[in-house]
Amino acid sequence: MKINLVVPFADIQKAKKKGAQWNAQTKTWFVENVENIFDFMEWAPERLKRATTSGPLKHPPFVVTQPRSTRLKSKKRR
Repeated sequence: MKINLVVPFADIQKAKKKGAQWNAQTKTWFVENVENIFDFMEWAPERLKRATTSGPLKHPPFVVTQPRSTRLKSKKRR
């Protein structure tokens, strides 16, 4: 999976040493198929940082509900 990074100019050498690559066409830094994404979390977009918090989520991404019964009620015939 390819993940674009936001690398400030001061951190370019540090990002290169960790394995980040430069895309000259889009002018962005990225990593692709890395084993440990946490090495790059300081440059990850905010949307990825929110998804990897260690604490409980304030707003869970989904709600678990009870499934509806699959049995249909039959009407009694007279």
